[in-house]
Parts: sequence; C-alpha cells; structure tokens
Amino acid sequence: MIERVLLVAWKGSPAASWLPALQSGGFTVLLENRTGARAWRTAKERGIDCVIIDGLKMVSHGRQTGSALRDTAKTRDIPIIWTNLHEDDAAVVQAEVRPDVLLPVPTDADSALAALMALAAEHDAAEASRPTTSTTERQAPRTATALSDSIAGEPAGAARPAAPRRKRKSVGARKPGGAKSRAAPLPGPMAGKSGQGEDRRGSSDTASRACSRTTVRVRASLPAKRER
Repeated sequence: MIERVLLVAWKGSPAASWLPALQSGGFTVLLENRTGARAWRTAKERGIDCVIIDGLKMVSHGRQTGSALRDTAKTRDIPIIWTNLHEDDAAVVQAEVRPDVLLPVPTDADSALAALMALAAEHDAAEASRPTTSTTERQAPRTATALSDSIAGEPAGAARPAAPRRKRKSVGARKPGGAKSRAAPLPGPMAGKSGQGEDRRGSSDTASRACSRTTVRVRASLPAKRER
C-alpha cells in the first residue's frame, strides 16, 4: 500500500507547489528541494512508499538521486515516478533510474496525482492477489518421531512400552560344568606362602587321623568290665 510519498523537486521548479494537490488524494507527502543525498536518506530512513522525481530542472541531480535509490538494497524496490521528462533525457533516465512511471513534459499537479493514484491501485491489486498462507501451512512441522509413529500406525505422541533390561554377565569365568574356576596362584613370594598354608593344613589333617586311630587301639586293649 502506498501512503507516504517523497516529492523531489528542486528550488524554482513548479513541482514544488504540488504538495496540496497530492495530499488531497489521501497521501502523506514530504518535499525535498535541497540535495539528492537528503532525498536518498529520507527515502531510506522514513519509510517512504513512493518517490516522485521532477526532471524539469537539474536533471543530472535527479538522475543521481534515482540511481542511488536503485543501488541501495533498502530502497531498490520503492516505485519511482519521473515527471517532466525531456525527450533528450529519456534514454539516459530509463537506463540509470529505471522509473516505474514516466510523464513527459509538461506535467502538472493533476497529472502527477492521477499517475500516483493509478500506481497505488496497481500495488493494492498486486498485494490482494498474492496467495495467503493457509492454516495447514502455518502449523509447525512434525518431528521425526511423530512422523515415524504415523507411518507405523500409532498415534503421534503415544506412550511406548519400556524396552526389557538386559541381564549383566558375571565377572568371574565359569568352567563348562558350571563351577567357578579357582584364581591362579599369585606369583613371587606369595606363591610360597600359599603352598606352606596348604602343607600345614595337610599335616594337621594327618595328625588328627593318627590320633583317632591310637585312641581306638587303646580302647580295644582295655579289659571289659565284669558283670556283678
């Protein structure tokens, strides 16, 4: 929608008096009649929707202003209406400025207002014909998990059963029969101590068995008690 208009008309040009006529069409019009740099800065910083450059005087300044607007990314798409175009300057203006509307000399306020209103109506129609984003397209895209659930036939976000835990393997190695294998004997001095312990246990077992046999012999040698 075109609402804010910048009119670039140098001092002494009749176009500087077009403000009341352009404002009567419902537009907010700003006038720049000093330098092209100020016009370029105003168009870039003040949200201008359309620029009208009058070419009746100081045509080179007008071309520089229009070229700067086209070379700046922020102002490149702003529509430009060139008024009071001289036939000798038509080719240069078309090549450097590339205006959307060209109005030859002589141009008055009514012609400029008519061109501005036609351009505004054209832009409004173009915006209305643009496809709007549907509600389905505005929805957030589904995640990969939700997509896989829908492919598998499960509702998106449904709780899944917990996976069974794996049993941990025992650290100690087992023999084929099921019994754990004894640890290997320790190397070095500890191996000797371990062997000595086994020798002591073996000697004590032998002594206990010999003692029990001696006791049996003693009891066998005793005479039997007489009966009264």
